[in-house]
Amino acid sequence: MRSTLGRLFMYSKDVEFAAHENFTTEALATNVGLNPAPFLRAIVELDRSQPLGLQLENVDQVIPRTQVDLRTAGIIDLILDLRAGGRTVGELWVEAKIDAPLGERQVRAYLRALEGFSDGLSRALVVLGKSKQTSLVPWLDWRRVYASICQVDDLGWRDFSSFLEETHVADAAMLTITDREAGSLADAHRMFAKVSEVLRAVNEEVCRLWAGKAYSGQVCWTAEGAMLNHAGAIFRSQGRMVVAGNHLQYGVLDDGGSASWYLALRASSTSKSLEDLVGKVRGAVSQDWELHLDSPNFFTRRARVALYPSADEAILWFHAAVTEIHASRLLDSLLANPLITAEPDFPETLDPKSGVLGSEPVP
Repeated sequence: MRSTLGRLFMYSKDVEFAAHENFTTEALATNVGLNPAPFLRAIVELDRSQPLGLQLENVDQVIPRTQVDLRTAGIIDLILDLRAGGRTVGELWVEAKIDAPLGERQVRAYLRALEGFSDGLSRALVVLGKSKQTSLVPWLDWRRVYASICQVDDLGWRDFSSFLEETHVADAAMLTITDREAGSLADAHRMFAKVSEVLRAVNEEVCRLWAGKAYSGQVCWTAEGAMLNHAGAIFRSQGRMVVAGNHLQYGVLDDGGSASWYLALRASSTSKSLEDLVGKVRGAVSQDWELHLDSPNFFTRRARVALYPSADEAILWFHAAVTEIHASRLLDSLLANPLITAEPDFPETLDPKSGVLGSEPVP
């Protein structure tokens, strides 16, 4: 996780549907309260195609309320008080959904609650979700919200958009294709082909170094095609040209507008246990390795691609790095320790029976 929200959610150790939805709703509400413009823009766009019956033209302030108890109608995720010139001109009720299914009975209960008001204030209900699940009320696509957020330069909203990407709620697919992106298509294809050659060579070296180990299948891809499918899937969804298995990740990623060769050891454990493991082997690895106890990729080494631009140079750099890790036995300690686990970025590329990487290709 790169975003502050992502790290907070990761450390909560709770990824149930309700927890994810509630956390995301709270984060959304906080940003709407501080700077409502991006969310209002998404609502105005929605109103053009699915009229909400709200006075949106002059709204200059939004007061969010989360987990509002509607008594007999249940608890709704979010109510936004829409204000213009200090006066409340309407309310937008939002039922937020991510992965949990939507209950139409609940939606009907909310609609009955809306009809029960007689104060003359305009109110509307929308379902905020990744897909349309009901025709009873307008559907606000998370991707529409994401696209609107990406139009503003705001630290809070930028962090929220990163969180949506990291949790696979929305991504850049909804954004307009720029001239720069259109012109880089051939370059991206050529670069991926070149990086793929490096990935193949690194995997061969990893397989050689850990051959014969009972856990070699957790770091060594036995099917080259599946490994490249896996790397392609990560590139399409995350923009990184990497192989990301259990405890080992390597390839190329964006690094402040440039690109870096990258090798990381991954683990999910207490900071103390990982720090102790690294402390025992520090003398066996170069000073280029960095310790990040706040990240699943806790031990990393990187170098600018411009410093090692050819495949041969990059392969030598990776071989030196994995040789150090092999000599230090740090990866062996991770693989042999049942108390330390790692979550692969794409667990569906692991064979569910053998656990061997690359035995099942990514569609």
